[in-house]
Amino acid sequence: GSEFENCMVLRSLSKIYALPGLRVGWSVSTNNELNDRLRDAISPWSVNSFGQALAQECVQCDVVSIREKLHQTKNHFLDEISTLEWLYPFPGSENFVLFQSATHSAKKIYDHCFQQKILIRNCSNFRGLDDSFFRVSIKDQKSMSKLAQVLKSL
Repeated sequence: GSEFENCMVLRSLSKIYALPGLRVGWSVSTNNELNDRLRDAISPWSVNSFGQALAQECVQCDVVSIREKLHQTKNHFLDEISTLEWLYPFPGSENFVLFQSATHSAKKIYDHCFQQKILIRNCSNFRGLDDSFFRVSIKDQKSMSKLAQVLKSL
């Protein structure tokens, strides 16, 4: 047997292509039994034809340039909010940032952002986090600058 016979690589289009609702991905393994168990566990119609067409278009895109753009936008956003002493960003994935607030609850921040038509993720129900944690997704530069201004207005 192989040293990695119980290894399966799972990939998703959710994060890098900003398609969280689509739930499209793939898996690779040399273990046929593991592949069969996964195949038996999923719905045979788990992705509709529109999702399949979109996924095919996505995999044609240049992921390197997408990652670079996300990285630049994220860094610019973090620079814009770096003066907010009450806000602590955690390093993480390319297209979102987890924050902890020293002075405001995640609900208060959520409500404040929502009034400005910005949705953030209140993370107070995540295991190990409390009501001071929230997450934001990295979007385009204009959207992130608007979010920075809204956070500064708290």
